[in-house]
Amino acid sequence: MKKIKQDLSRREFIAMAGQTAGLAGITGISLTANAEQTKTEKIEDVIFGDEDIPFIGMTEDGPLYPPVEIPWNNDLTKTGEKGKAKGTTLYLFGQIFSRQGRPLPNAVVEIWHTDYNGNYKHPRGWGQDQLDPNFGYFAKVKTNQEGYYFFKTIRPRWYFLAGLPGSDHRGIPRAAHIHMKMRHEEHGVLTTEAYFDNASHEEVAPTDLVFLSRPKRVRDKILLAENMPKDYSELAFNFEDDAICCRYDLAFLL
Repeated sequence: MKKIKQDLSRREFIAMAGQTAGLAGITGISLTANAEQTKTEKIEDVIFGDEDIPFIGMTEDGPLYPPVEIPWNNDLTKTGEKGKAKGTTLYLFGQIFSRQGRPLPNAVVEIWHTDYNGNYKHPRGWGQDQLDPNFGYFAKVKTNQEGYYFFKTIRPRWYFLAGLPGSDHRGIPRAAHIHMKMRHEEHGVLTTEAYFDNASHEEVAPTDLVFLSRPKRVRDKILLAENMPKDYSELAFNFEDDAICCRYDLAFLL
């Protein structure tokens, strides 16, 4: 299997940036075209390859998968009319591969996660009267010809996974994470999560029963390093100075 490089070259990033129309004035592939929804059963197991690409399949979308059509958008930080979403800017990007290590163009990548206050945008979610009007909450893009996806969002906050709103039971704490779901007409559906290697995670994760339920080899793969824009200075991209950059490469099981 092809070994994945840890950093993007300038050429690779420019190619990837074709998927980031609307960011820093870069013009590229349209994100507004409709994509056919792949009707493939969810992956049932958690499996890993022997190289650097994680095969991470999870059977559930989570209780707060968006109940509406997920919009084509790669910038979740400016969806309102009153300014920018609250929170630390986070760039999440990477490359999607086949099981054989071949980059996959036209894979649909969905993300959804909490806002700065730890709230999802969902009828069953807490804090629906406290949502950030400038935050997108969920979005999707297609990978470009080299299999790259790219999102500009915020660092999500940890929260309590509780029962129905109004319950007095706070539930279990959940470490901050981003839900991700990839679809490809030839390779099915891959659902996973991305956590962040920071002080908040170290504090919350020891009591996050969902995170701890994953085998250690899984936890190690889904915990992303938080890099600074200076670590990607060769990419010639106008990252915000105080932003966080996380790369997450994934491969389909099929």
